[in-house]
Amino acid sequence: TAFAVSAVTGEGKERVAPLIEGCTCALAGKSGVGKSECALSLVSRGHIFVADDIVKLRISAEDGLVGAVNERNGHHMELRGVGIVNVMSLYGIKGVRMEKSIDLVVTLFNWEERDQIDRSGL
Repeated sequence: TAFAVSAVTGEGKERVAPLIEGCTCALAGKSGVGKSECALSLVSRGHIFVADDIVKLRISAEDGLVGAVNERNGHHMELRGVGIVNVMSLYGIKGVRMEKSIDLVVTLFNWEERDQIDRSGL
């Protein structure tokens, strides 16, 4: 769990937490990499949104790492070039949750042709 907390709360990384088919996925990465756009795309396909940019984290004995919406941002998300979007207004109460345990952290990054990435997972 310490690794997951470190990955989600890393310095300079913003977070989004969509719920994907029962698995809560925290999207991490630098500003401008496309976390909010990715999350909104998932919500438009029926997945559930928890929070954007500022995700409250806590550790629960039952659920492990839990991400929750913060009171200040609510279920709003900022999209570059668009502005502030109220996810609950767009997708209704079925499109959002107040909190959910985090099962997976996905770090998004800008692809560089020079990057050598091992995509086999071996």
